Amino acid sequence: MVELKLVYRFLRKVSDWTIAGYYADVLVVGSENIPKDCPVVIASTHHNEMIDIATLAATIPHRRYLSFWAKASMFAHPVTNFVMSSVGAIPVNRNPNKEPTTSTSTSTSTSTASLAPSQLSQSSLFLSTSETLASNGIVGVFLEGTSYTQPKIVQVMSGAAWAAVEFLKWQHENENGNGSKESKELLVIPVGIVYTDKSRYMSRVRIEYGRPIPLESFKSQLFPSPSVSVPSTTNFVPTPDAQIVKRLVYEISDSLFQITINAEDWETLYSANMARQIMWGDDDRVPLKDWVEVGQTLLSFLSPTPDSTPSEIESIFRVKHSLTKYFSLLHYSSVSHATLERILPYSWPNPPPPYNSNTRVNPNPNPSLNSNSNHIRPNLIPPTRLYLLQTLIHTLPPTFLSSTIHLILLLPTLPMYIPAYVSSHLVTKLLATPGEEEGVAQFMGVGGGLGRMGTWAAGYGAWVGRMVVGLGLRLRGKEALTRIQNVPILSRLVGFLSSLSSSLSSSLLSYLPSSLSSLTSSLSSFLPSSLSRFLRTCPETLKTILLLAVLETLLVKWYHLWIREAYKLFQDVKGIWRLNLLWALVRGPERVWGPAGVSGEKENLREKIKDGRELRELERYMMLPPPPENAFIRKRKREEKEKEKEKEEGKREGKEGNGVMLNGNSSSMVMMNGKSGFEGKPGLGLERTSSPPPSSPPPPVSITRLITPLLYAREEAKAELGRWLRDVERKEIVGLNHGMSLGGDDKSRGKGKGKVEWLRNLGAEIPGY
Repeated sequence: MVELKLVYRFLRKVSDWTIAGYYADVLVVGSENIPKDCPVVIASTHHNEMIDIATLAATIPHRRYLSFWAKASMFAHPVTNFVMSSVGAIPVNRNPNKEPTTSTSTSTSTSTASLAPSQLSQSSLFLSTSETLASNGIVGVFLEGTSYTQPKIVQVMSGAAWAAVEFLKWQHENENGNGSKESKELLVIPVGIVYTDKSRYMSRVRIEYGRPIPLESFKSQLFPSPSVSVPSTTNFVPTPDAQIVKRLVYEISDSLFQITINAEDWETLYSANMARQIMWGDDDRVPLKDWVEVGQTLLSFLSPTPDSTPSEIESIFRVKHSLTKYFSLLHYSSVSHATLERILPYSWPNPPPPYNSNTRVNPNPNPSLNSNSNHIRPNLIPPTRLYLLQTLIHTLPPTFLSSTIHLILLLPTLPMYIPAYVSSHLVTKLLATPGEEEGVAQFMGVGGGLGRMGTWAAGYGAWVGRMVVGLGLRLRGKEALTRIQNVPILSRLVGFLSSLSSSLSSSLLSYLPSSLSSLTSSLSSFLPSSLSRFLRTCPETLKTILLLAVLETLLVKWYHLWIREAYKLFQDVKGIWRLNLLWALVRGPERVWGPAGVSGEKENLREKIKDGRELRELERYMMLPPPPENAFIRKRKREEKEKEKEKEEGKREGKEGNGVMLNGNSSSMVMMNGKSGFEGKPGLGLERTSSPPPSSPPPPVSITRLITPLLYAREEAKAELGRWLRDVERKEIVGLNHGMSLGGDDKSRGKGKGKVEWLRNLGAEIPGY
C-alpha cells in the first residue's frame, strides 16, 4: 500500500521553495550512491540548523522519504506531535550519540524490565529506527549532535553507528527466528553539506553523498558464519559492540573529512577564503563541483608541514597575516571583496606598499633585539580625486549598464517577491540571535517562504473574492440598479464603470480562457486522450486557475534567471553608499575619508599619518573579528576554561602535562584529522606575535576611516599571495621534473599537473603573474 504522507509532501515542497529561493545554485554530487529501495542511514554534517533538514529533504535522490531523529520534546504538543508523526520523525528521549556502557539491544527477546530508564529510551529509539530501516526506509542522523559554526568538524558522535549496529542485530535475530527471507543490505552513507556562505542570500550549496560504507565486515564480526568450523580448543568471542561502533565512527569521520572543508583554526580558514576570493574575484566564479577540492588545496598551501623550512614557514605566516588583515578590514567595513573589486578595481597605491607585519620569523632568538618589530608604516595616504574619477569613468558605466538591464528585466516579478523580502528581514530581526550565524539563513529562508506563500494566497484569495463579489452583484443586480438610477451622479459613474468593465473583459478576461482553449485544442494530439478530454470539458474557471498557475511558474523561472546580477547591482549601490564614494569625489577623499581624533574633533590627516597615530587607532580593526557563537560553542568554551583551570591547579601542585598547548603566542600547528603537524623547532627563533580572535568586537568606527587602510591591505594581500603562489608553483615544477608525487587527486586535476596550474585552469588568476 502506498502511503500518502501528505504532511511530508507539503513540507518537502516548502523545502524545495526555500532552498531554490534563498540559494542561487544547488549542486548534488554522488546521487548514484543512494539506491532506490535499500535501507540507508544518512550520516550528515550539521552546520545550518533547519536549512540542513530542508536541504536533505529537497535533494535526496529518487525523492525518497527521510525519517529524521528529533528531540522528544517536539512531540509533547498535540499539534507538533501530529506533524512530527506524520513526517515519520523518530523521537529521541536521550542523547543517543553518547556510547552506552552496555548494549541496548533491540532484540524482541531482551527483557526490558532489567533495563535502566536511559537504556530503555535508547532501546525504544533503536527499535523504531530498525523498523523504519526494515521497510527499506532512510533514517537521517546529524551525527555532530548539534548545529554550529567552526573552522572544521569538531566532533563525530556515535549515534549513526549505533543505529547501524543495532539494526544488524535486529535483522539477524528476525531472519533467524522467523525464517524470513534475507532483507536488503544496510548502507551507511556520509553526507557533506557545504555552503559557500550559508547566511548570504543568493550564495550556493553543495551536497555530496559519499561512498557507502560496507557493513559486511562488521556483520561477520558480530555473527560468525555457522558454516565456518571453529576448533573446539578455540573459544570464539564476538567483537564487542562498542569496538565495532568505534571503527565505524572512524570510517564515517574519515569520509566526512574528505568531502568537506576543514581548517585547523580560524586564521587559516579566513586566509584560504580570502585567497580564493582574490584569485577568482568572486566566489560565484569558482566551479561548484570543485569547491571542496579548491578549499582543501588552498588550506594545504597555508598549512606548514613537518618538512617545511624556516623560510617557508616565514612565507606562510606572512601571507596569512596579510590575508587576515584584509579580511578583517572588509568585515568591519561591511563590504565584500567582490563588491570592492567592482566599484574600486584599480590598485591604490600603485605599486603596492612594502610588506610590514607583526607576524615574522626572527632569525635572532634573543627577544631583546626585537624592540622595533611593532613599527607601523607611516605612508598611509588616501586616494586622490583623480583616482576616483578614473574609476567612475572606466569601470562603473559598463558594470552598471549590464546590471541595470538585468534589473529592468526583473521588474515585472518584483511585486511577487517584495513581501518575501520584507517578511524575511522582519522574522530574522525578531527571532534570530545576534552573533549566531546559523539562525540568519534559517529565519531568512523561513521568513521569505512565508512571505512568498502569503503573496500566493493573497493573489488567489483576491481572485476568488472578486468572483464571489461578482456573483453576489449579479444575483442582486436588478434591485441595486433600480436604487442607483435614482441618483444622477451614481448613475453616470455606474455607466462609466460598466463601459470600462466591458472593454476590459472583452480584451483581457475573455482572452485567457479562449487562449487556453485554443492551446489545449492545438496540443490535443500530443496529450493523452483522457487529459485532452478533461481540458475540453472542464469549466472556464478551472481553465483560468490552471493558466494563472502556469503564468506564476513562468514568472518564478524568470525571476531566478535575472535575480543574481540584479542583486549584485544592489550590493554595489549599497557599497558605494556606505563608502561615501560619490561624496568623496565631490569634496575630496582627504576631507571625507579623513580620521577623527580620539575626542571626536577633526585633526590634520597628514600629521596623524606621519606620526603613526591613525594606524595605531585602527590597529584593532585589522585583527581577526570574534568568531560566531552559539550555545554549543559557549559550552565548549566553558569546558576548555575548566580544563585550563584544572591544568593550572596541576602545575601549582608540581604536575606536568603531556599535551601541546596551542595559544596565540605559540608556533605550534596541528594538521587536519588531529594529526600532529608542524611544531616550533628549538633553536630557530620562530615567534608569532599575532593573537587569536578576540572574544568581543572593537567599538564601532566610521567606515570612511577604514577605506584607505582597506585599499592598502588589498594590495598587500595580493602581492603576498601572488609571491607565495609563484614559489609554490616553482617547487611543484621541480617536483614534477624529479617525478615526485604532489599528493591530492591526480584524476581530477589531470595527471602531471601541479596544484597551482590546476587552479589556474579552473579560472583562478595569480596576482602579479
